[in-house]
This record gives sequence, structure tokens and C-alpha cells, in this order.
Amino acid sequence: MAIVKPPDSVRPSKIRGSGYSKFFKAVLAGPADGCNRFSLSAISLRPGGHTPRESFPGGRAYHVLSGEVTLIDGDGMIHNLARGHTVFLQPWEEFHLRNDSEDTTELLLASETR
Repeated sequence: MAIVKPPDSVRPSKIRGSGYSKFFKAVLAGPADGCNRFSLSAISLRPGGHTPRESFPGGRAYHVLSGEVTLIDGDGMIHNLARGHTVFLQPWEEFHLRNDSEDTTELLLASETR
């Protein structure tokens, strides 16, 4: 068993860098907690927020807890996701996220660490 964190102990951090805007992430469980194969994070994407086009070495699943988000895949296909939608991305699959709505979108991210 890994460490179980109370909700008030996890603070979101604003992710800064080229291509990130209005994007906040709180790691709920990860390598620092003894989870060596995956990470679980809470993501907040504020109105007008976006991520850069990117890919990762491990698979990742996003689950929309509230709000709406647009996922644009590597082929330029637009996927409109809303509360309850889940999407899985294969390792090295390119994508980016965008929040075009007037509300903050909350997502849960489960990702493989490699």
C-alpha cells in the first residue's frame, strides 16, 4: 500500500512553460508516494487555457470530472469531451488540450511513468 493523502494536503501548481496557459496540476499519487508504474493527477484547465502539442513515453487516460475540453489529436481531429468522458492516449501519441468554454474544466489524469 502507498501513502494515502488527505484532500487538503494536495495543492495544485500552475504549470508554466511554452504552450501552457491557465493549466494547474496536483499530483495525487506518483513516484514520490511509492507508485512506481503510474501517476494520478487532478488537472484544472481554466477558460481559455490550453496545453502545447506534445506526446509522452507512457500511455495516459484523461477522465472529465466537470466542464468541457477539446482534445486535438496528432492528425488534427477534434474531440469534444464533457463530464463523464474518458479518453486513452497511446505512448507517443501527439495531442493538445484546449478549454474554449466559460467554465473551468476539471480532469483526472492517470499516466504511466517510464
